[in-house]
Amino acid sequence: MILSAELLRALRLRMRRRAAMPLGNHSPNSFVSDPVMTRTTSRTVRFTRPFVLSGLGEQPAGVYEIETDEAPLPGLSFPVYRRIETRIIIPLREMWATGFQSVPISAEELDAALAQAPANANDR
Repeated sequence: MILSAELLRALRLRMRRRAAMPLGNHSPNSFVSDPVMTRTTSRTVRFTRPFVLSGLGEQPAGVYEIETDEAPLPGLSFPVYRRIETRIIIPLREMWATGFQSVPISAEELDAALAQAPANANDR
């Protein structure tokens, strides 16, 4: 299934809201007292040269959105989050397909790819 970036974000938000509800009760006003909550942060990066990430092969230079999911660490008196997953949003390049694909990647591998070309910079 091919989804646009906006539709993908809306579906993720809907899934998080459903995960916060108790089983068997789908009322939006009844939430579990201690749901597992995650936060998603987004950033935009620019690659000035083609780059390679495992599982993706070579990707063309351009602007890409990176999403990172983090979960809170329980039992602390202040908020601390740990990274759960990092994804890159890539455009589909087949002739017949349009849209975007969210692909899980290694954050360390992404940092290494960004460091390889000093002209690569964060846009936001």
